[in-house]
This record gives sequence, C-alpha cells and structure tokens, in this order.
Amino acid sequence: MPTSSFYGYSSEALVYNATNGTFTLDANYDFTTDRVLFQITDDDASLDGDEHNNEVGEDADQTGVVTRPDGTLVGSGLIYGEEYAILQAPDGSQVTIDRIEIAGVKMGYVPSAPLQPGVTYTYVGGGDIDNILQSQGGADTRQTYAQYEQQSVPCFGPGTMIRTENGEIPVEWLETSDKVLTRDHGYQPIVWIGRTKLDPGYFTQYPAERPVCIPAGSCGANMPTHDLHVTGDHRLLFTSAKAEMLFFSSEVLLPAKAWPDRGHGFQFFPAEPYTLTHIACAQHEVIMA
Repeated sequence: MPTSSFYGYSSEALVYNATNGTFTLDANYDFTTDRVLFQITDDDASLDGDEHNNEVGEDADQTGVVTRPDGTLVGSGLIYGEEYAILQAPDGSQVTIDRIEIAGVKMGYVPSAPLQPGVTYTYVGGGDIDNILQSQGGADTRQTYAQYEQQSVPCFGPGTMIRTENGEIPVEWLETSDKVLTRDHGYQPIVWIGRTKLDPGYFTQYPAERPVCIPAGSCGANMPTHDLHVTGDHRLLFTSAKAEMLFFSSEVLLPAKAWPDRGHGFQFFPAEPYTLTHIACAQHEVIMA
C-alpha cells in the first residue's frame, strides 16, 4: 500500500483556549522543533475519520507513524482525522485545521495555510472528519493525502541548482552547514532539510501532482540559468508591469503549475523514483534557485 508523508504543527505548539474558543500558535514557534511528520500507509486516497468507531478509526487499513523533526516517535498505530476547525484571523481571513489522532491522543494539526506565530485565531465553525456515508451531516469532510501533501512544505526536484555562498550547488547535495542566497536577507543558513522519495506510480495515481520543469532560458536570457524542477504548488516570484496590472503589485508569488499554461515549462511523469528536497531557513525567504 502507498505511504504519504506531510507535516503539521505539534499539539504543543498550537494551543486551544476553551474559555474563549481560540487557537494560538506559539509566539516562539520554531520550524525545526515544533512540527511533526505524518507518514500514513493506506489503500485509498483519503484520510478517514472516527465518528462512529470509539477512537479506533473507521478505516482498519489506515496506519500511521508520527515523529518529530529529530526522529523522536510521537505515536504509531491506527490513525484517523478527528475534527476540522475553521479559524478566523484578526484580519478576517480564514484557515482550516485538521486534528489528527491515534487512540484518542492528539498527534498534531494540519492547516490549510500557514498560521502566524503569536496570532490568536477565533474558532468560527467545524465538525467531524468523515465520509458522506458515515457523516451525520451527510457531507464528505475528509481530505485526500494529495491535499495534505500540497499543504505541507513545497519542494525542489533533483538537479535544481541553488545559489549558495560557495556557488551553485544541486539541491540534493545541500546540507545544513550551507548558506543559501535569499532575495531579501543575503546569505542565510539552512536550519532544516527534508527529503521525500516518491515512486513513479504516485504521479500516475495523482497526475495533478506531477513535477514542473522550467527549462533554462525559457523566461529570458539566463532565466533560469539551469533547468528548474519544482512541485506544482511551489511559488515562484514573478515581477513585471503585467503583475501590477493584474494584481495591483509589481511582485507576486505564483504557483509553478500555472507557468506551463503561459508557455514557460511543462509538467511531466518521472520514469524513476523521484526525490523532493525541502529547505527551511529561520524565517520565510525567497531563495535564489
């Protein structure tokens, strides 16, 4: 059976206040320690819930291993989605978080978009995670593993060259001792690297998740300088007068999967196992690739 991997916030980092119905991500949230890695093996494409099965989960084939970034085991066994919550930020925007459990114990939360450390989010709705047949509300509130992976860390494909203080280096050679060139803050140290190996059959099953290749020079002279391989939801910085006209900003971050529609690159099916590399600095950065 296939195994899916994605990251979420640890249950200690995202705190619920039952008195006023709010969630707050720790103001001192540390990307390198306050996350958990979910690795779930299942014979179908969606994470099932537990509404009718007393903290066991409704899918007996759905098993998981949850670890911290340093490899420490958080929990393992039959895993399930317990509840989803719709949260509202102070600016009025909303984000959904899914609480994932093993045997009634919270393993962590997976958000539909990143939460801001120190910001208090108000609970405005939610419910159980279940399929349409089990759900009391008659709705399918599950997410697919592909959706969870999209909400995890976007990443680079093999062969992508990353600019470091020691020159351009293939992403698969990078180590945490390297410093990468960022657009806004010069060379910054890598605080964490993660690598996910996917079989070719994964992309056959989920064709929308195919990697994107943007060939060298396809966006202008030396843009990019080498073929760029990224996941479809990886954001690329687009700067032009057209961006100003369309988005009222001269700079926007666009998903890579939108670029082939404009004649810049293509999606493809890897013929061999495909390794994706995740990179994190101490804060969000635009990395020169």
